[in-house]
Amino acid sequence: MKKLLFVLSIGAAGLIVAGLIALQTGFARWAFFEIFAYVKGSEVLSPTVLREPPEDSPYERWLLTAKSAIPVFEGLVIDDIGEVTLRPWPQMGEGVNGLYLRLADYQIIDGRLLEIPVGSQTLEQRQFFEKAIYIIEGSGYTLIQQEGEEPQRVEWSAGTLISIPINVRHRHVNSGLEPARMLIVSSFPFVLNAIDNEAFIEENDFVFDDRYDGREGYFEGQEPVNTLIRKSNRVDCDGNNFAGR
Repeated sequence: MKKLLFVLSIGAAGLIVAGLIALQTGFARWAFFEIFAYVKGSEVLSPTVLREPPEDSPYERWLLTAKSAIPVFEGLVIDDIGEVTLRPWPQMGEGVNGLYLRLADYQIIDGRLLEIPVGSQTLEQRQFFEKAIYIIEGSGYTLIQQEGEEPQRVEWSAGTLISIPINVRHRHVNSGLEPARMLIVSSFPFVLNAIDNEAFIEENDFVFDDRYDGREGYFEGQEPVNTLIRKSNRVDCDGNNFAGR
């Protein structure tokens, strides 16, 4: 009996060693990860990387409800943000068309494509998250107002990139002769997942005056960080050249 147990132990150890050796081969690693991913319900990105789609985060729950109220795009790629068809988005303003962008199951950042008709504007917004806005086409201005301060008018045209200070009132106005289309990238998913309270994000009245105090010149000029990096709250892109204003 002892001899039999010894033989079985040796055999089991041999199988383990053989399995570990087999995992060093590309095919064995691929097969192992495919089986593991199938059991876990994950997606294989490479022979050593798995991605497990989120299922029940605060942002996922918000998105599930939002799909019935706003135009949503979900996918990996938009071939041309200047040509993609937009749909009415009345919550953004009268006549405003757009798409809420949820790309690749992201839980950190999201996007919004908006198109404002000539002579129109978005509704005023104020949210507890960061925003960056890139103007795809058209011209106009954004009114930005910190609590207790006069609103600042920030002009923009195709190629302008603007950083909206956190939790300030703002609205976008199309003063040009053609529809104005813009891409907005924000940290809304990250903040919602961290706080799990949409009302706190939309109705928070805290003033971040250490970041933006409404002073003149906030959206003008550049501040050098080092020889390669400059800090600015508004940038104009002309071809391959960027000029902070």
